[in-house]
Amino acid sequence: MKTIVEKVNTPATQDAYAYALVETASVKLMFANGDEVRKDLDAAGKILDSFDWIEGSIRAAFYRVNADYYSVLTTRHEELT
Repeated sequence: MKTIVEKVNTPATQDAYAYALVETASVKLMFANGDEVRKDLDAAGKILDSFDWIEGSIRAAFYRVNADYYSVLTTRHEELT
């Protein structure tokens, strides 16, 4: 999966790269790789913030995975307390 993400990491395809990072983070979240998920989401967020306009589905995916990330964190925190 990492190879595919890197293939779209070019100046002309930064929107696709951000989307690939977000979807990769979604998969990593399923495997409880929280630190890697946060890193990918932060990188995608910086890319998305650099655009004046971005396709709505890309930004929606970003917010969906962020919400999932925080939901998992909250659930795990509640389980530990």
